[in-house]
Amino acid sequence: MLVTVIPSSLLMQIDFLRLGRFIKDINQPNKEYCDPQTSDTMKAVPKEFSCSHTNQVDAKKEIGPALCSLLSERLSKRLQSQVEVVAERGVSHEIEDSGAWFDKIVNLPATREWIETVALSGDKVYFIVGIQTLDETRIVQKAIGEQQVGSEASLPFTAAAAVMPFAELVDPATHGGQRILESNETWIKVPGHQVCSIRCREVRARRLLSQSIEPPQSSNTRRWACKREDQNEGNEEDGENENLIEVDIEDVNELSGEWDIRDFAEGTVYLHT
Repeated sequence: MLVTVIPSSLLMQIDFLRLGRFIKDINQPNKEYCDPQTSDTMKAVPKEFSCSHTNQVDAKKEIGPALCSLLSERLSKRLQSQVEVVAERGVSHEIEDSGAWFDKIVNLPATREWIETVALSGDKVYFIVGIQTLDETRIVQKAIGEQQVGSEASLPFTAAAAVMPFAELVDPATHGGQRILESNETWIKVPGHQVCSIRCREVRARRLLSQSIEPPQSSNTRRWACKREDQNEGNEEDGENENLIEVDIEDVNELSGEWDIRDFAEGTVYLHT
């Protein structure tokens, strides 16, 4: 099954990420990445899912309630208060055939150069094959020491950012600010489609010597000649013995670092601790 990861930047705007992106850090998919530039059209399959649940069993088994629950736990821990992420629905965007699309974009010179540089430097490379978004999300937080002004109050931009780490994505003045409810709770609305998690496959790379492999029976887009000069250091063979790099994609078996891991009906969700 594919690995589902909730990135450290919670509820990013959908414009910050792209399907088919290559990344170095699975926890920070909007840093140090490669977005292949091609005129070909990627086939993506959207699938809507519900975020509501009727009992605790649903909350643990279904992806929508599970993601909202994990986001709520993360924000509650970060802010040291009771926070709940509420969304009516979400959408899962998946590449229809990630293997076929990988073959297309790995044939691009810029993509090959990026993968080669990262992989041969000892870093891992991940391939984003799915993005899950929440729609019209509300983040509800217990109000502590607020001064109620009527039924609504506009929270200044800087104050919102201090209270909620992702508040810089929302302009309270534009989207109604932050409402103070009679139940002594505050909420902030995150409009539109926000990324709550990503699904990735790992790109495995290995070096080969042309002399040690059999000629491919057909065109192999996943194998090419290394361009990095240091790959030839210490190689005393003649020019016919070419250094090659071969890549493949596979499911992620494990993630380094410390993670909260939750299993649900469609797989496993990872949340960095």
